[in-house]
Amino acid sequence: MATSRDSRRPSSGQYYLQASTGTPVGARLTATTITTTDLPSVRQGLAIAVLSALLYLIVGPVGVPGLPYVWHTAAVASLVFASLFAWQCSGLLERSWTRSRRAGLAVAGAVVSVVLCITMRGQPGTLAIWPVGDVLRNLVAVSGMTAIAVAARLAFPQATGSTTQTSPASMLWLGALLAVLPAWTQFHATVEKSQQSLTELIGQHQLGEALQVAGELSLAAPDLRISSRPVSSVRDDLAAQLNGLVQQAQQIAGEASPESRIQLGRTFAILGEPELALESLQQGLAFQPDSAQAWQILGTVYEHQQDWPAARRAYTRAVELWTQQDDQVSGIAGEVAAWKGIGFAARKAGDLRAAEAAYQQVLHRDPSAAHHFLLAQFYESAERDSSAIAHARIAAELAPGTFAAPAADIVNQVAKGGFGCWLAFGSHPRAAGSSTGQTFNPHGLREGRAR
Repeated sequence: MATSRDSRRPSSGQYYLQASTGTPVGARLTATTITTTDLPSVRQGLAIAVLSALLYLIVGPVGVPGLPYVWHTAAVASLVFASLFAWQCSGLLERSWTRSRRAGLAVAGAVVSVVLCITMRGQPGTLAIWPVGDVLRNLVAVSGMTAIAVAARLAFPQATGSTTQTSPASMLWLGALLAVLPAWTQFHATVEKSQQSLTELIGQHQLGEALQVAGELSLAAPDLRISSRPVSSVRDDLAAQLNGLVQQAQQIAGEASPESRIQLGRTFAILGEPELALESLQQGLAFQPDSAQAWQILGTVYEHQQDWPAARRAYTRAVELWTQQDDQVSGIAGEVAAWKGIGFAARKAGDLRAAEAAYQQVLHRDPSAAHHFLLAQFYESAERDSSAIAHARIAAELAPGTFAAPAADIVNQVAKGGFGCWLAFGSHPRAAGSSTGQTFNPHGLREGRAR
């Protein structure tokens, strides 16, 4: 059937399809092409921005983690990408639905979005059934943003913008993909990143931050397992440890001895209170300036604050004092830990030469598989391919059950970076179910840090 544009000039933002008889065909969405206005007007854009901000305040994780959006970035990504789909849907509805029906849809969409999100807040069990969580997040975003887009068109019907000929089905498919895939990818990437961060924080004894991350993960991915344990169990254990540390801090807070001040500083550092930790450590060092442990803890606090020069100075002083210890075993262990701190702080400050020298000192004092792997990670991040491969192979030979798989990952990554497969490490089965509790992050270089 031939089609032509209505002789009446349509108002911007409306969609018209006219048969050759002159009768508008507004109820059918299966037409071959329709005229669309792609961009909202300035007034429509402002209305969408204001209403979206209001929706974000309701469904987003404001103040405390909420459902279905645990992280601010996840909420923003879902709402932004859903808005593209919502704008196309509202345009199609504007052509085929009456004004009263569209107003009812706007109210219903807003109610569904808000009620659904508030109902699910703090109820992670429902999200454990895949893919309920992903469907719920997209439903909240799409229904809410569709309501906003319809309301904007109703309030300001005279939109301006370029017009194109396109198929309704293709618009809806493209909009649906934009509403789902980017937000889905971003959310699950955040889950993976948070999982790695949680493992590292636990290894570094930064339990205060670890508890916060574990709480977020228990809401976002309640079926997730950390070292073969449910994330909710890890969260509960961290909470119990922190409660014990708080009680310990309260008991020794009134003591004025240098040892108690240093111990209190260590406790505050674990609790994630760097300012209180610094105050207590400085009080202890005022009376015991030669305490290697105090300088060591001070270095970790500065490291947490990303004050890399101060961290290097504290760790360097700790090395000097550990070498003077009568107990050779504890002295070497403390010295190794301090050299690791120097290496990490130097690397973060961009001094790769000093970082390499520090990590070599670590290996000289304790040539273990873990420290060979630490060097492999450093050299891989510094693009020293041959050195990275050499230390990765040694780590795998010394402890194949622990390091064979991650060492192979480093070698394969180096091979891919060099566009050649001749560096292939070989076939190494992945160590399934490893309970070492270590993490292997080639670019973080924070695993295995003694505290």
